Amino acid sequence: MADIGATKPTEPDPGGPYIRGQLEGRTPEQLAEQDVNTAAEHAAIDRAATKPAVVSSLASWCEARFQENKRARDDSNVSDELEDALRRRLGEYSATQKAALEERNLPTNVKSPLTENKCIQVEAWFSDIDRAVGHDNWSIEPTAEPQVPDNIRLQASQEAMRSALEDMEAGHAPASIEDLQAFVEEAVEKIQARIKEEAKDRALKMRDALLDDFQECGLKETRAQARSYGVTFGTMVIKGPVVETKMTRRWTGDDFDVESTPFLTAKAVHPLRIWPAPHAEDADTGCFVETYPLQRDDLIQFRDSSSRYVVQDNVQMLLATYGAGDDDDTEDDTVVDDLEQKDEGSETPERGLIARELWGPVPGKELVEAGIEGIDVQKDYQYQVIWARNKPIWIMPCPDRQKRNPYHIARLKSVPGRFWGRGVPMLMKNWQDMADACVRDLAKNMGLASGPQYVVDLNQMETDSKPTSGHPHKTWFVRSRPNVANKPVEVILIPDNSASLIATYQWCEKGADNSTIPSYAYGADSSSVPALNTSSGLSMMINSTSRTVKESLESQDAAWARLTDYWYGFKMRYDERAEIKGDCKVVVRGTMGVVLTELRQARISEFVERLANPAILDITGPEALIEALREYGELSSIDVDRLLPSKEEVKQRLREKMEMAQELQQLQMQMEQSKAQSDIAATSAKAELDAARARAEEFKSQIEVLKTQVAQFKADTDRAKGVAEIEAAAHAMASGEAEHSIAVVT
Repeated sequence: MADIGATKPTEPDPGGPYIRGQLEGRTPEQLAEQDVNTAAEHAAIDRAATKPAVVSSLASWCEARFQENKRARDDSNVSDELEDALRRRLGEYSATQKAALEERNLPTNVKSPLTENKCIQVEAWFSDIDRAVGHDNWSIEPTAEPQVPDNIRLQASQEAMRSALEDMEAGHAPASIEDLQAFVEEAVEKIQARIKEEAKDRALKMRDALLDDFQECGLKETRAQARSYGVTFGTMVIKGPVVETKMTRRWTGDDFDVESTPFLTAKAVHPLRIWPAPHAEDADTGCFVETYPLQRDDLIQFRDSSSRYVVQDNVQMLLATYGAGDDDDTEDDTVVDDLEQKDEGSETPERGLIARELWGPVPGKELVEAGIEGIDVQKDYQYQVIWARNKPIWIMPCPDRQKRNPYHIARLKSVPGRFWGRGVPMLMKNWQDMADACVRDLAKNMGLASGPQYVVDLNQMETDSKPTSGHPHKTWFVRSRPNVANKPVEVILIPDNSASLIATYQWCEKGADNSTIPSYAYGADSSSVPALNTSSGLSMMINSTSRTVKESLESQDAAWARLTDYWYGFKMRYDERAEIKGDCKVVVRGTMGVVLTELRQARISEFVERLANPAILDITGPEALIEALREYGELSSIDVDRLLPSKEEVKQRLREKMEMAQELQQLQMQMEQSKAQSDIAATSAKAELDAARARAEEFKSQIEVLKTQVAQFKADTDRAKGVAEIEAAAHAMASGEAEHSIAVVT
């Protein structure tokens, strides 16, 4: 069953599932003018579809270009090299080699699996690298000065002006010309920051859209298939994006409904089915032709298509004559089917048509004869033409704005000045041939040396005795003859040369390692190389020996970058989602770039840990730490502008922190002064209190003295009063009343 993806156009039909969205930065007048031109060209193609006899001249011109490409490839022995590489990968001898081996009585079914094993190991090595890197080797980033739609720019300006008016209403109006100028500059910076944020958001959405397409179409498996072709043939080709349809289930509320849904995909193209232009070094030079089988179902899909690029009369004619047996199969398509056994066990005798697809410059004269208007007969135009049996069935302008063909080429080992690279079978061809010779000789020698051989003199044997084998305890009956010195039976032992042959085979294995990937690079025994016991030693050994592999990685990265950029341009032009479109670019670091980035990240991480030491941080300041973190984040594809402050913001925060520290220090000093004053006042108050207490004690002592004096005085007064009374009594007695006074006194 042919792959209809190879015959589908790479540009979706206008008005179909992929409606062309408005491109950023283009005016409605320009889009309207393009629509008029496109409509005129499509109308011309529709008129040409009704004249297949005239359009067949275009198919004849395309067929002539294919024959030129085919002769150039055959004359340069590239076709023979590709077929030989495929046979070596499959472990088969060519017909010429088999005849030569049979002539020398050597086995034709014994072949060393050295090339096949090495190819498997190289593919696994590439897969491990691809699995480790993933999608980290490319990104979508806005340009330095991104351009956004006018409505986004107007919205950002309105937000900046609204913020400025709010500041003015809050009493922060500029007081001078300088303040007004700074105010305007700040507003412009806010507008630019808003535009850059919008561009970053659109870039992230575009990256997510591309990743979703890559996952949906199984690009990982496609890349693995292309790498397998590259390892075998030296040249890997991916075609994409192309539009295919798939049957999907849709829930209608009570049951599932199956519908045909278009989607973008990519295909790995077999190198034996591509025909670059003579002297071309890439797919964009000259006319590039691809051949593939076209089954009846594929023609029916063309017939049922509503695309204006289909030549319906020719499709109907091919369907009517399908299976007539006059297919012009190319030799290489037969070789691919025979070697890869595509038709083994097939129940249908149909091989299908051989369709040819041309991408490249087509003379304006041929397009004018095909009925396309507005064409300059003296110019060439990039077109895609698909034809079979000299009948075109598809004619479409190149959908890429840069007029690039949708074929993305990578090579395992590049050859200067050549389109074709060299694969593992070609790189280790001589070592494989020597290994094959060792294996054949080893098999023959081990067979001959496995047991003794006998020389029997029949003249000395009994009549009619013809022994053909020997076994233990066998009895030989012989007849002795005079004058015969030979023994009737002699034993011949073939020497065993297996040890030397095995040593030679191992030497061939080492030579093959030097031509491709060394054994230790894919996990072979490393006991003989002490440096491989450490990861750093293993990395150093790989870097110093696998030059071919690193060259292939760079070539693959360039092909994936071209595919991603082509896919990005396709979605920018035809995807109807405006929110994913912006002034962005595809940035590809490559596999080796990712490895170097990881090494740099490790070094920066160690530097950040040392820089975070407080003793060092006091000397360098936080600016150095922020810069180191910013560089680490940029290497990790982190939006550092959103997470980390800029240099100016760091300096502003440091100034604010220093001002806050000064204010805090002044407040602390004031508190300390207040506390000192409070302590002095308390000490003075305590001294005054102690003095008052001392005065109170002294006053209390004085009071006690006065009390004593008063008591003494009172006692003295009482004694004086008693003496006076006694004297009065004595006087009374003297006056005659003495007796009575004594009684009173008593």
